[in-house]
Amino acid sequence: MIKPPERWYLLAFSAQTHHDLDTLTEKLAALLQENAELALEEVAPALIASYGEDSIRRTLVCHNRQEALETLRLHDTGKLLTGEPQTRHRPIAFLFPGLGEQYEHMGQQLYLTEPVFRKYIDDSDELLRPFGLQLKETLYPTDTQQEHTPSQEKLDLRRLLRRTASTSRLNQTALAQPATFAIEYALAQLLFSWGIHPHALLGYSIGEYVAACLAGVFSFPDAVRLVAARAQLIERLPHGSMLAVPLSEQEITPLLGNHLSLAALNGDALSIVAGPSEAVSELERLLQQRDIVTIRLNTAHAFHSHMMKAIASEFEDVVRTCTLQAPRIPYLSNVTGTWITPEQATDPGYWATHLHQPVRFADGLQALWKQPEMALLEVGPGQTLCSLALQARQNPEQESVTLPTMRAAFEHLDDRAFLLNTIGKLWLTGVPLNWNQFYQQKPDYTLPQLLRTTVEPPEQETSEARKMSRRRKPKQKRTRPWLTTDYVPPSGEREQALVSLWQRILHIDGIGIHDSFFELGGHSLLALRILEALKKTYGVELPLSSLFEAPTVAQFARVLDDALRGEHHQHNEAQPAAFTGPALHYQLPNGLKIMHQNKAETDHFYEDIFVHRAYTSHLPELPQNACVFDVGANIGLFTLFLHSLNRGIQIYAFEPSPPTFEVLSRNIALHKVNARLFPFGLSDTARTAEFTFYPFSTGMSSFYANRAEEEEVLTSILQNQYQQARPEMEQVMRYAGELVEERLKSQTFVCKLHPLSAVMKENAVERIDLLKIDVQKSELDVLRGIADEDWNKIHSIVAEVHNLHGQLDTITNLLKAHGYTLTVQQDELYKGSVIYLLYASRP
Repeated sequence: MIKPPERWYLLAFSAQTHHDLDTLTEKLAALLQENAELALEEVAPALIASYGEDSIRRTLVCHNRQEALETLRLHDTGKLLTGEPQTRHRPIAFLFPGLGEQYEHMGQQLYLTEPVFRKYIDDSDELLRPFGLQLKETLYPTDTQQEHTPSQEKLDLRRLLRRTASTSRLNQTALAQPATFAIEYALAQLLFSWGIHPHALLGYSIGEYVAACLAGVFSFPDAVRLVAARAQLIERLPHGSMLAVPLSEQEITPLLGNHLSLAALNGDALSIVAGPSEAVSELERLLQQRDIVTIRLNTAHAFHSHMMKAIASEFEDVVRTCTLQAPRIPYLSNVTGTWITPEQATDPGYWATHLHQPVRFADGLQALWKQPEMALLEVGPGQTLCSLALQARQNPEQESVTLPTMRAAFEHLDDRAFLLNTIGKLWLTGVPLNWNQFYQQKPDYTLPQLLRTTVEPPEQETSEARKMSRRRKPKQKRTRPWLTTDYVPPSGEREQALVSLWQRILHIDGIGIHDSFFELGGHSLLALRILEALKKTYGVELPLSSLFEAPTVAQFARVLDDALRGEHHQHNEAQPAAFTGPALHYQLPNGLKIMHQNKAETDHFYEDIFVHRAYTSHLPELPQNACVFDVGANIGLFTLFLHSLNRGIQIYAFEPSPPTFEVLSRNIALHKVNARLFPFGLSDTARTAEFTFYPFSTGMSSFYANRAEEEEVLTSILQNQYQQARPEMEQVMRYAGELVEERLKSQTFVCKLHPLSAVMKENAVERIDLLKIDVQKSELDVLRGIADEDWNKIHSIVAEVHNLHGQLDTITNLLKAHGYTLTVQQDELYKGSVIYLLYASRP
């Protein structure tokens, strides 16, 4: 017998300022500490009723009061989420996935704890019995060897990499389609019961049936019957295959021939092809010969292909037995890629056509993005549609809210905790929620009185803090910089000792326990000094990664406590949160406020660009109203530098890495730069490629990542710094191996590439005064993307060249052949490496 899962609670509250919000957080922690009789199910509705209308919001999902208390006291930003929505009435669209993400035990914790969800799964099960289908037994099998409960592991890597051969009946079309429909419909009804109502709907393939049913086109019993009949008709058809191809509709169509069909358009350069397995294999071989990477989908049939036409007439007859009504909620058609019309929705022939026409999902996503401030919520397993939605944005500066509601098959997380986290995030972004419906409990209005208790001020600096601060006479300290967090003082001897150490190492006064080490200006070298000081004081040796994974005093105090107790610190195998997004604010030495990803790189970029003017020092002065292509813009410092020199410059900035592009976008918007931003790279042909992103070394991120080459460059830099007799480098060299390992932690993205001349043509660019190229080994690809007739339009070029396989000579000869005068230099920092700067200009 499966035991009931743990209860989970969502706490939500708000205030007018960050300081007030932090004060309320501390008071809530004190309240829970001092009033053990208060149950979380009483606290949660009272809290939102009393403190839920202000603009700065905070949420916490926890499964008991002890977890809530610990998170509130430690201000654990991994669990305690804060947001300041730009609107309090953000509209929302529901996205419904198709097949491919279904798995056994899908939504099981919701089935056990949420009556609304359970009702619609039970009702679907009853409606499917006449078709010989046993939905609940298939979704929640009881003959497995162990109960299905969330593991302590966060990921099932074998499932993630698709290396487990599943024998689940959910892989059979006849069961997979009804099960997917039932889960998504039940989940949507649960959201409705919580007062979350969509303004628009978009489904993928079978997901359009969920959208149509919720919109009122079909009744629920008719929709279940239609989906089951459709699936059984498909099951009778000959088997086929489907292939994901990184090409546009125009590029793939000539290759389809008579046997293959375009089954789906998921992006500008992401198509799905379907047809007989032999024809799909032949196309796969052809594309491999052209170095085009493809992915074979795990499916037994060629959905949305001409192979489906054999059952279209029979299925249309089934649809005619149903009563169809005009939609009451707007939704988008897979067939047309735009808003469904009442005539289409109520035409049985439309649903027959839907079987064998391509799913124009990318068009539907672009239509949704045209709706102002729309949030997109994926209602179903996984977050594939969220990923497609982010890729479909046409305006890269548009704020994007895309959230999943249900874990993917490879994630071992509690279903209700996952969903509650998403509900909290929706509210943080400004989606209005009906809290009375959500909690279904009258709030206790005595809570505000209890929260008026005061918080005791922190004690004075303790002996432990004084012991650490006496080790070196402190230099003149700077004031606390511009940060996203409000100041929260240390409490307790350990936090005070760490704050004292950080203030000494960073030369900053007034550090709070929730201030990020990296946002304060910390970097790898300073992190090593922190660790050395802790080793001398406490006798514990912590890895460099510990500070990267716990970058605030509050977080790091727990790591240190664990180490002193002899407990093994569990390393987080995921990408470090401190560097994966635009979370860090920074003020450059010239006073310019920016967003950035880490201080060490930003300081290096600033020194090169603003101080040494590395990209412009050997080139003619730019004229007024000049046109500049910043290829490999990173976070935008060169673009900002040009803007500070000449407000009339028109800049075209290219950055393929999604996390870096997000920072670039915010910097350009913050300073109102006259720049057009492109979330792709430049190359010799239009294609997609895998991009390796190093969160701790973003400037080394590349389409041609090679760990040995990156290690060689980093080692050369460290050696050069050591030979320059920098005082801290002897200590650093002892950690060189670990430092390089941290810097080269990576994640990958599939990114787009376009030829430079194609961009010029599309944007009517007739003159480029400066082409700046800093693209980590792709510089020759960029230059080869210039058509012969466009070379005379480019007046100056500066490129960082990686001299691998004689590339410096190749590029030099290419530029000389086009009439450029050249200068080549190597910075002192890169001596012994393959990196050079090349300047080219026309006489």
